[in-house]
Amino acid sequence: MANPSVKTNSSGQMNSSIFNVVIDSIPYSFTEKGIHQFLDFLPVGIFIHENGLIRYANQVAVRLLHAPNKKVLIGHSILDLLYGVQNQTGEKRLEKLECGETLPFIRYEVKCFNGELAHFEFNTTLICHEQQRSMVTVVRDISVEKMRETELYHKEQQYKLITENMSELIAIFDQNGIIQYVSPSYGIVMGYKPDFYIGKSALDMIHPDDQAYMANRYEQLLKTGEPQRVEFRYQHRDGHFIWLEVIGKVLTKSGDRTDYMVVGREITERKENEALIRKLDKLSAVGQLAAGVGHEIRNPLTSIKGFLQLMKQDPSKYKDTFYWDIIFKELTRIDTIV
Repeated sequence: MANPSVKTNSSGQMNSSIFNVVIDSIPYSFTEKGIHQFLDFLPVGIFIHENGLIRYANQVAVRLLHAPNKKVLIGHSILDLLYGVQNQTGEKRLEKLECGETLPFIRYEVKCFNGELAHFEFNTTLICHEQQRSMVTVVRDISVEKMRETELYHKEQQYKLITENMSELIAIFDQNGIIQYVSPSYGIVMGYKPDFYIGKSALDMIHPDDQAYMANRYEQLLKTGEPQRVEFRYQHRDGHFIWLEVIGKVLTKSGDRTDYMVVGREITERKENEALIRKLDKLSAVGQLAAGVGHEIRNPLTSIKGFLQLMKQDPSKYKDTFYWDIIFKELTRIDTIV
């Protein structure tokens, strides 16, 4: 219920009692006209209300609500500005303020006089003067901020959807190498839940033979800021090591803080295939060498075989040591090759 003694004039100006409440809360000397000019000059909407009923609104408040003038606001409940069931929350806040509680600002959705919905930030304070109690609500339009927050939220949800459904490994760490984020794919590839890595060093769990190499490449990333592509072994939850290929680069810079991101994938199968190819190449080289050796052995054996066949046909004819010298020469050649 409104206090019957509190009235406004036809222009929607504050009566003297509410004026005294307001002027008593301002540490400057103003006339009543000056206080109105001062409140209208402020870049935020100002409502002064008693028992929830609006007794004063400055020009910015009128403009924010797209109201035709101040008169349409005076005498109405400030809770009527709130859209939907939000007025229930607003009513509870007013009750707490009446009891002397100090509450932080709150955001409400407001339906303006032009029918559009806007997002406002409300900050209400209880002020008193000679047993006269009123509330001052400062209103700021945050519709643009809210729109940006909504857009950012949707983008974050999109990125989250992408990262949660991609097979690539994504990790973010700070300039000290402490992991801040890993994608859910780590759970699939590495066996550990993503939370396991948060707060740990990015160089932990690297194969001992790769640690010096990785520390050097990490230093290069810190010093130059140039992307670094590396291949190394990382420990799986089961204890074995798997091969990873990652590219690390600078993600963001803010003052003295720099965050880095790595994007990678498992290449264990590729590494095993490469090792198999190298092994096959070695076997192929051995086969080629064996073929060459066989060719080199086959030639002297042919000579020896031919001479032995001739000597078998007529042993008396080949008593000369000349043929035996040739045979022994070819045998020595074979011995050298082997």
